[in-house]
Amino acid sequence: GFGSAAQVLLLTLCSSVEWPDSAAATRAALALEKIILRVKHLPNYHKMLASELLRAVMRGLAEGESATNPGASETLLLHLFRGIYVNFAPITPLVDQELSQLPGMTPEVLAELREAVLGCHSEKKQRGIMREFVKARIQGGGGGAPKGR
Repeated sequence: GFGSAAQVLLLTLCSSVEWPDSAAATRAALALEKIILRVKHLPNYHKMLASELLRAVMRGLAEGESATNPGASETLLLHLFRGIYVNFAPITPLVDQELSQLPGMTPEVLAELREAVLGCHSEKKQRGIMREFVKARIQGGGGGAPKGR
């Protein structure tokens, strides 16, 4: 099983997503995508991945890429955002708690997002829904509801 060394590694990877070193951030994002699938059933990793990592990913998506903030690419962050959402939203309230901190978020918007993303079984369509959500709610500061299937 995973011990304290694994938790330190995960914390480092979560922090790396925000590093201004795009190569390190990219490697961290790719590693985390794989790790999420393996530890989603272990509750002691939920807070770190469904809460802290989600917060870091949302910050990265809000700031976007720039010369002063290269970080992980927006595409990788969207993949990670989708991975966190589809793997953790059904099993822990932490995801909705983090998303509810966004401007203009209501229980209705959260329910619409959940229905749109989890009701769709195409990863590509889920990413499209998440991309629209990010544009409206994270980069735009609180626009309309996510678009459906």
